[in-house]
Amino acid sequence: MRKRVLCIVLALMLCLMGTASAFADGSDSSDDAPQERGALLVTFGLTQVSGNTYRMWAQVANPGGEEVTVTLKLFNGGYVKLVSFGTVSTDTIIYISKEVTLIPGTYHLRVIFRGDTVANSAERTYYV
Repeated sequence: MRKRVLCIVLALMLCLMGTASAFADGSDSSDDAPQERGALLVTFGLTQVSGNTYRMWAQVANPGGEEVTVTLKLFNGGYVKLVSFGTVSTDTIIYISKEVTLIPGTYHLRVIFRGDTVANSAERTYYV
C-alpha cells in the first residue's frame, strides 16, 4: 500500500514539474533575460566595450525560420532617438549589433521584432 501511494505521489510530482513552466509569469529582472514571444526568443542588451564605447545588441532565436524583422532603437533619458538600425532575416539565429559612444546619463534601449506569427517589443533602461 505504501509503495502504491509513493508511486502515485511521485507520478503527480513529475506531472506538475512538466507543467510548472506553463504557470510561470515569465518575469525576470536580469538584464540578459530572454524575452519570449510566440515562437521567437529575443535577448538584447547594452554592454560596455571600453571607456565610453558600448555595444547595443539583439539576438533572436527563430527555430521556424520565418522572416523576421529586428530593430534596435536607443533613446536618451528624454526619449530622443539617438540610434536606430535593424535587419530582416530568415536565419535560425539572428544577431545584430552596433557600437556607440555614450556620455554619462540615462538611456532606453528598445528592441522591436516582427515575424509571421508574432510582433512585439521590449525595452530596458540603462544608467551609464
